[in-house]
Amino acid sequence: MLSYLYNIESEKKWKFGLERTEMLLEKIGNPHKHVKAFHVTGTNGKGSVCAMISAIIGRRHKVGMFTSPHLVSFNERFVIGGEEASDEQILAVFSKIKPHITDQTFFEIVTCMAFLLFREKKVEYAVIEVGLGGRLDATNVITPLVSVITMVDYEHTNILGESLEEITLEKCGIIKQGIPVVTGSKKEIVLKIIERVASSRGSELVVSRERYKTNLLGDYQELNAGISVTAIRKAGLSFSEHEIEDSLMNVSLKGRLDYHGNLLFDVAHNPSGINSLVEYLKSHEKKRIICIFGVLSDKDWKKMVDKLCEVADYFVLTTPQSDRALDPSVVANYISGKKDCVVEKTPQMAFEFAMGMAKREELVLVTGSFYVVGDFYQKVFK
Repeated sequence: MLSYLYNIESEKKWKFGLERTEMLLEKIGNPHKHVKAFHVTGTNGKGSVCAMISAIIGRRHKVGMFTSPHLVSFNERFVIGGEEASDEQILAVFSKIKPHITDQTFFEIVTCMAFLLFREKKVEYAVIEVGLGGRLDATNVITPLVSVITMVDYEHTNILGESLEEITLEKCGIIKQGIPVVTGSKKEIVLKIIERVASSRGSELVVSRERYKTNLLGDYQELNAGISVTAIRKAGLSFSEHEIEDSLMNVSLKGRLDYHGNLLFDVAHNPSGINSLVEYLKSHEKKRIICIFGVLSDKDWKKMVDKLCEVADYFVLTTPQSDRALDPSVVANYISGKKDCVVEKTPQMAFEFAMGMAKREELVLVTGSFYVVGDFYQKVFK
C-alpha cells in the first residue's frame, strides 16, 4: 500500500483544487459528511492545537485526528481515541478506496482514507489539520463546527502568494458561511483580513488571548492551548477547568522542543518556527549547541539560518529525504565566515558526526524540516 501511495506522491506533485477529492469521496459514500469536525489551519501551531483539542474532547468522546506529515510511521496521520490506527485498519479503508482512485494525489487519497476510517470507527468528533494553505486544500471539503486559524506568517510563498495578505486569504478559505472562526493571530494586517472574510460570510470571529499551562515546552504552547480551549467552547462543548488543565498536561506530541538526553528535536521549518525555537533556547539553554540542519529548497532558508546563527556554535548540514531538498553545500557557502560547519550527505552521517563530536555538556539540536527530524526519529528511536 505505502509503495503504491508514495509512487503516486513522486509522480503526481501537490495540486490545488477540491474536485478530485470530492469525486473520490462521492464514490465511497461521502464519509466526511458524517462527522462533527474542527478544521485547523495556520503557519505554525496547527499540530499542537489539533493534539490539544483532541486531548480535551477525548476525555468524554471518541475523537479522530488527522494530521500531516508523519515523523516515523505513516499511521501517525490517523489517531483514534488517542491511539494511532493499526496497519489492518488502514489497509482495510485503503482497499475500499483503491478501486475508485483516478487522478487523485497522495494527499487527496490519504485525506479520503481518514474520513472513511473515522466514519467506520464511529468517531464522534474529528480534528482535521489542513495540509497546505486552506482554500483549495483537500481537507476543505468539510463544513466544521469551528474553523481555527492559529497564526499566519510567510510560508510557501511560491504557492500561497508572496504577500502576507495573499497567504492570509488562502488560510481564510476554510471559513464557512455562518461557522464561527477562532484565531490566535496577533499581526494587525492578518486580523483585519480574517475579520473581513468572517464578516462577509456571517461568521462570528473570536480572537483568543487566553493562556493555559501544558506539558509542552515553549511559551507559545500556552497560547496554542488557549486557542484550543476557545475553539472547543465555540463548538458548544463544555468541560470543567480541572478536565481542561489535566488534559493539557498530558498532551502527546513528537518533535516540538522534544528533549532526549543531550538531543533536542524541533520540526521548525520556516522563519517563524525557527524564531520561536531560538527565543526558547536563548532563555532556557546555556549549553554549547551543535545544530544538525536540513531544509527544503522552497523555504526561506536564509532567514532560518540567520536566526539559528544567534544560538548555534557549529552546524552539521545535511540533505532531507525529499525531492525538494536543498543541497547542503549551498547552505554551507552561505554560512561560510559566520559559523563553522561541515556537510554530511545523509541524516545518518550527520547524526554520527554530530554525536561523535558532541561532549556531555553540549546540546545536539536537530531542526529545519519534518523530513530531517523524522529521519532521525526513525533511526534513533525505532
